Amino acid sequence: AGGARESAARATAEAVARESELRDVRAELVAARAAVAEARADASSAVAQMAAQTAGLSADLDAAKADAMAARADADAARAGQRAAATAASAELEALRAQLSGAAAAASGASAARIAQLETQLAERDMALQRLQAERGFLQQQVDNLHRQSLSPGFHPLASGGGGHSGGVGEDAGAGMDIEEAEGPSRKRARVGAARGDDHAGTSGATDPAAAAAALPLPTVGPFSNDKKVERRTPASGGRRDTKPDSAVAASPVPAAAAARELPTDVSSMTVADMKGWLMESGFEDTVFHLNMKKAKKADWVKAVEEKCRS
Repeated sequence: AGGARESAARATAEAVARESELRDVRAELVAARAAVAEARADASSAVAQMAAQTAGLSADLDAAKADAMAARADADAARAGQRAAATAASAELEALRAQLSGAAAAASGASAARIAQLETQLAERDMALQRLQAERGFLQQQVDNLHRQSLSPGFHPLASGGGGHSGGVGEDAGAGMDIEEAEGPSRKRARVGAARGDDHAGTSGATDPAAAAAALPLPTVGPFSNDKKVERRTPASGGRRDTKPDSAVAASPVPAAAAARELPTDVSSMTVADMKGWLMESGFEDTVFHLNMKKAKKADWVKAVEEKCRS
């Protein structure tokens, strides 16, 4: 009986110990389950966060893809525009090159033609100037011959009779008559018209000597006659032409040369054309040509007329 009690006590103690162990195991199991649940909750939260991050990254990636595609489209359009602009610029450049080549060829041809024309005009003007100089020398020689003949004893150029003279004109009349007496009316009008460039008082109107020479007809020198008229400028005419027969010149107490070169009352009131004509008729063609070539002003013409009148 005592052994059975001991066995029963021993079994009861073991059962109590096992029950205590079981309670400890159960407590550990509960703690483990709580830890597992907490871990599951943390995992779920982490998964949710990862899902949200993944969704955000996916949206960002889609936006980046859209931006990249838009940028690529813009770049393609810009490249296409640049290609079109380059093509248009190349075509325009080729057209400009063609126009430039055509213009250069036309300009070269026009320049060559213009140069040839100018050379021809220059040669013609040189020939005309030489002809004018030769004609002037011829006319001056005729005047000199007539002047020498007028110095012969017994020569009376202003005597009545109406016919031609075998000699020349008198000393005073020969000095007063212009070279235009030997030229004839047509050549005189052409020469005086060529000398008058501008009829206005304030300008000089430069005249080309060669062009003036080309416009002049050939001289026709004939015998002098008492019926011819001497043109001169007097103060009463204000520097304009005053045509009188030889008999009037002979009756005048002033010699013909002095009358032709008499200073007008007011030279400044004369036009440039009148002063040109006065110088030409007084035998100062060189002065007229010189002033025309340098495009002289009215003051220069006035000064020239006054100097020639005092000389």
